[in-house]
Amino acid sequence: GNLKARLKLAKVLSFASGAGMVAWNKFSSLWLLSVGLSPTEVGMLKSAGLVAKSVTQPVWAVLADMKMPARIHPSLAPVSLHFIAIFSGILSLIFMEILRLSVRHLSFSGILMIRTMWCVVNSGSQLIDVLVAHMSHKTKEGFGKQRLWGSLAWGSMSLFAGALIDRF
Repeated sequence: GNLKARLKLAKVLSFASGAGMVAWNKFSSLWLLSVGLSPTEVGMLKSAGLVAKSVTQPVWAVLADMKMPARIHPSLAPVSLHFIAIFSGILSLIFMEILRLSVRHLSFSGILMIRTMWCVVNSGSQLIDVLVAHMSHKTKEGFGKQRLWGSLAWGSMSLFAGALIDRF
């Protein structure tokens, strides 16, 4: 019962993580061009984002290892990683919405700042794979069968996002 539910949740998390990454990655360049940025500016934004993620992914890992929710209350220890991953995802959505609402009113440097901050908070979402590995550890299915759902999402959502981009 509990193991089956945990593995189902691991599959859903992996699928959602893969699908979310594809949808934004495929769409973001076109969206940024559609709001008036040049191809050079879009490339600069993407490069700055990759640098920000490279620097901050280890910071999110350290935050997860610190088990900060457990410091608030010991009973929160088992969900510390969950909390950090979810917190990163929520912050990511907030910064994405800030960018969407304000992009037409900002200079390039303002867009660069908000998008880089989005990349910083979004880099914690990579903890989803760690969370899935943790949930599937020492089970008959193991990590691979859970992570497969992320790969399926990546492939299927690439086709779906491409079709949507072509249509709209």
